[in-house]
Amino acid sequence: MNGWVLNVDEASNSKGDGVGLVLITPDGSIIEQFYTLGFQATNNEAEYEAVIVGLKMATTLGVTELEVRCDSLLLVSQVNGDYTANNNQIAKYLKVVTAWKAKFSHCNFKQVLRSENSHKDSRDTLASAVDFQFRREIPIEHIPKPSIQKSNEEIFRLDRSPG
Repeated sequence: MNGWVLNVDEASNSKGDGVGLVLITPDGSIIEQFYTLGFQATNNEAEYEAVIVGLKMATTLGVTELEVRCDSLLLVSQVNGDYTANNNQIAKYLKVVTAWKAKFSHCNFKQVLRSENSHKDSRDTLASAVDFQFRREIPIEHIPKPSIQKSNEEIFRLDRSPG
């Protein structure tokens, strides 16, 4: 593996919605991060939220080559340009993801089947994290509002940031 790999997933239950990511370094080290969502989101919106926080984390860590793996065929096909985003909300998410994707020298998106998810344990932990029952220590943060609802100052910073 030459670059880094980002696995993303979403989960929901009666307690709420959450997203998680597993970032794998070129040497095989694993960084896990989970987020609860403070808003109602469709499964596609939640998948986009997971990708956005994962791309932000990878950028912060100085990653230049990244493969993003996600079980959402729709998201992967939209980011890869195979499908168009006909829904206004999803089109906004796609625009944000495209802007973050451009910050990498190489970033590709790959759809993986849920059954082939090599981080099933992380997905199970994500589902229980929404219930706040932990089997191990994994950082959990909160996303209070959709990533597409940014202030003008935040949008300006995203549009003007180098890269």
